[in-house]
Amino acid sequence: MGKALLIIVLALSTLFSTGMLNMNRNSLASVDEYSAHYRQMAARNAAVSGVYMSFSKLYQDSTWRDGFNNLSIDGSTVHVDVSTLSSWDVKLTSRATYENISDTIEVVLRMPPELGDLAIYTTDSVENVIAWDELNNEDPSLIVEHAPEMPPFDKKALIDSSDSQGHTVDASSSPFAPPKNYPNNSFYYDAAKKIPNVTYVKGGNLVVKGGTTIYGIFIVESDVIFEQLGSARVEGIIYMPNNGSIQLLGGGNPHDPNIIGGVIVDGAVDGTASAPKKIKVQYKEEYMKLFSNYQFSRNLYILSWTESHFYH
Repeated sequence: MGKALLIIVLALSTLFSTGMLNMNRNSLASVDEYSAHYRQMAARNAAVSGVYMSFSKLYQDSTWRDGFNNLSIDGSTVHVDVSTLSSWDVKLTSRATYENISDTIEVVLRMPPELGDLAIYTTDSVENVIAWDELNNEDPSLIVEHAPEMPPFDKKALIDSSDSQGHTVDASSSPFAPPKNYPNNSFYYDAAKKIPNVTYVKGGNLVVKGGTTIYGIFIVESDVIFEQLGSARVEGIIYMPNNGSIQLLGGGNPHDPNIIGGVIVDGAVDGTASAPKKIKVQYKEEYMKLFSNYQFSRNLYILSWTESHFYH
């Protein structure tokens, strides 16, 4: 009986010891797994921080390409490389290392050009329309077509300005054809305060007659028609929130610009002039920079985001 009891006690002791050993092993494995997960998350979070810090830099300065080197974030070391893929697209590579784990994030970012640096901005195609710089040289770089979306404008502020200035016109029943030098022979409603004239053409066409120059920012919900090529002119901005066309009718001097300022269209800019005549938009920095003040912000678009991590 004594021997049997001793054997039972030894067996239980062995089982207990084995169980405790397994528990310790499992506990250690859990600690190791938790530690590895923590290091992995620390590296990833640091890499993400590097990406968003780069977003902030690019938002403030679209030409920034310096990146970051040996940046310390919560115990991780971060390197960010910034490279140009195209005139619109930039690639960010953010690599963060925490102890023996690294995490790499690659982001392709789309950055539309500054609106104030353009003569023509559209979300679709540009046909039979050319852009000139301020020195009368043709410059295709002043044109952006097939943009992902319209820049976010404070359209309400523009319309409120038109209303307060008495320039809102209902053109749904007949086109609006303003008189020569409309509204005050100047782009500015108040030149001292740099407040532009704003005209809202609701529900119809804007017609610019031959020998007529009109001034300011024009919000046009339908088409813009120049009745004589080169002798009908807009000194300012044409903002078309709908898909419309800019038409040329009649003769005139094809060497003169039709628009001095810029054109922003949600859709295609379809110039319906007959070849070789083309609608000419001459960029004017003063007007476009002022108009860009109505832009809420400059959008950045993430085209792709990929991640990878590995142990050293």
